[in-house]
Amino acid sequence: MCGRFVQKTPLSQLQDEFGFLAEDLDYGPSYNVAPGREALAVLAGDVRRGMLPRWGLVPSWAADPNIGYKMINARAETLAQKPAFKNLIKQKRCVIPVDGFFEWHKDAPGGKQPYLFERTGGRNLALAGLWDAWRGPQGRALISFTIVTTKANELVGRIHERMPVILGEAALEKWLGPSALQPADLPGIVSPYPQGRMTSRPVSRRVNLAANDGPEILEPDSEQGSLF
Repeated sequence: MCGRFVQKTPLSQLQDEFGFLAEDLDYGPSYNVAPGREALAVLAGDVRRGMLPRWGLVPSWAADPNIGYKMINARAETLAQKPAFKNLIKQKRCVIPVDGFFEWHKDAPGGKQPYLFERTGGRNLALAGLWDAWRGPQGRALISFTIVTTKANELVGRIHERMPVILGEAALEKWLGPSALQPADLPGIVSPYPQGRMTSRPVSRRVNLAANDGPEILEPDSEQGSLF
C-alpha cells in the first residue's frame, strides 16, 4: 500500500521535469502527506495539468464523500474489474510526483519504525494514480485521487507486500498521454519498480503522527540504525 509520502520539490522544478501547466496553485512543500489532504497531481491529457486534488478517491457516483478514506489505494491487479476504477483507466489518469514514500516496520524494537523509500540519485518518483470529480448537493466539485499499488519489489517487500506503482520513463509517457488505455495495456505499466533504482532509510518516528510536518521528520532519531 501507500499511506504517506513527501512532496517538497519546488513547483517550477516539477513543471520542468513532468511538463505540465499550473495556474494559481497554492502548492507548498509537505513532508508527511496523509490521506484526506490535498496533494499535487499531474493530470493526463493533450495538455498536462497540475492540480491539487484530495487524496482518497470519491467516485462521481458516490453517495457519501467519506468513501474517499477507504479508497486511498487501488490494486493494479483488479483495476479493470472494479467499478470505481475501470472507466477511469481510459481518460482520468494522473501522476503524483513525490520525493519519497513511507512504509513501517511493525516489529522494530521500540515500536513501529518508519522507513523512507526514495529514488536513487534524488530524482522524483512518479506514482501512478486515478482521479475523478464528485459533485455534492450544492453542485460544488470535489476532485480526488487514488494511488495505484502493485506487488512489492524485494527492497520494499522487506517491510510490506505492496508498494505504489512507480512509472519509468516509457510508462510515464503512456500513463500521462492523451490516448485511452485498455486493460491489455496495463501489465507493462504497473509492474514493480526495479529495487536497484531505489534506496531506503529509517526516519524519525514523528512521521507516525500525521499532524507532524517539517523537514526534521526525515532525519533519523539519534538511537536509530537501519534494520536492513
